[in-house]
Amino acid sequence: MGRTESLVQHESFFTRMRRLLKGGYTFKEVKDRWSAIHYPILSKSAVTSYELSFSYAKEFWNWPITKLKYKHYQAVINDMHNKGLTYSSQKKFKNLVGQCLDFAIKNEWAEFNYAPMLQLDRHIPVHNKVPFSEMEIRRLWHYYNRYSGVDIVLMLIYTGVRVGEFLRIDMKKDCFLDDRYFIVRESKTEAGRNRMVPIHRDILPFFKARRKYQYAATDRKGHYFSNYNSFHKMFREVMEKMNMNHTIHETRHTCATLLDSAGANDMATKKILGHAGTGITKQVYIHKYLTDLLQAIDLVKGRDI
Repeated sequence: MGRTESLVQHESFFTRMRRLLKGGYTFKEVKDRWSAIHYPILSKSAVTSYELSFSYAKEFWNWPITKLKYKHYQAVINDMHNKGLTYSSQKKFKNLVGQCLDFAIKNEWAEFNYAPMLQLDRHIPVHNKVPFSEMEIRRLWHYYNRYSGVDIVLMLIYTGVRVGEFLRIDMKKDCFLDDRYFIVRESKTEAGRNRMVPIHRDILPFFKARRKYQYAATDRKGHYFSNYNSFHKMFREVMEKMNMNHTIHETRHTCATLLDSAGANDMATKKILGHAGTGITKQVYIHKYLTDLLQAIDLVKGRDI
């Protein structure tokens, strides 16, 4: 054993001893270790959101996490309230606390997660979700070949995927166009991960046109919308050209509305949108599963709406 290696081991030992004497890992140390594992798989916007949430608890950064109790985390949320920060910001801080404490408990650095107990302001939706009307969808079909991005909006409406899911659809690995479906590998919810999403017959040509590109979120000139900001900019431009006022998430809401209006099976709708468990454990059931989903999406009117 070399001297340097020996010193490193002794330093590691003494570091651990000092940490035990001072009460264990600090809140900042736990957060840094948690983020080192999780940040690489998150979007830049999600990382920025977590870092902003963490900044609100700066007073407690260097406190041992075992010394922080419910009253300390709640005090941060109360302070956020007094500063006029909304339910959404408070919820993000609560989520960060929950993630860090779960991580600490798994590593035996803490014993209790206070996050579920934290009280937030009442949630007041800032925007009521309004689906695209039949007239608006008809206009999108009329102009999809004239204006760039209109076909992408239709792809969102007829698949119901979240924008984060859409940005990661790999045409080579995730799309099975002969069988008219693609797989969402990553999602914000467990129910949404690794789910099969049927492709409506009328948007199938849009997917086929993107076979030469790596990702579905690519315009006709081959530009890939690699992040939410660039995608949002494109979406807003389409809305302006179409004289419409909708959010990206309202495409998902529209898909749910269209399926419901067409009389689609409720379970199939949930599976398409990722609102219910979609795991298929037996290979023999996959064909019937896909058939049910295709039957559901094909009930929805396409270009003939």
